[in-house]
Amino acid sequence: MLINLSNHPYDNWDINQKKTAEAMFGSVIDLKFPVISPEACLFDIVELTFVYARKIDEILVLNKNGKNAIHLMGEFTFTYNLIELLRAKLIPVFASTSIRDTIEDEKGAKISKFRFVRFRAYF
Repeated sequence: MLINLSNHPYDNWDINQKKTAEAMFGSVIDLKFPVISPEACLFDIVELTFVYARKIDEILVLNKNGKNAIHLMGEFTFTYNLIELLRAKLIPVFASTSIRDTIEDEKGAKISKFRFVRFRAYF
């Protein structure tokens, strides 16, 4: 099972990303990424990572299939600190990679479309 901890719910993934996730991990469940204030201090971030590590533990204890992993994409300091906690527990953590197609209009507004390529392990 893959726990999707990102701002991009599984239902919104393209078909290639869904098929790849299902082939690698079996199933996917969403865990909503926290809203993190830009004013948050490091203590707040670390405390939040412990909260999410516990949530992940609670989910994984019910789903022991040998293919369990986390898809983690989001705010950098939270992501880094959570990866460190999960690495210590030997829980695999992956990022998704994509190709960005960007179109810029005459007013300078950019529209980006992302095409999934693969899941890449953080460690």
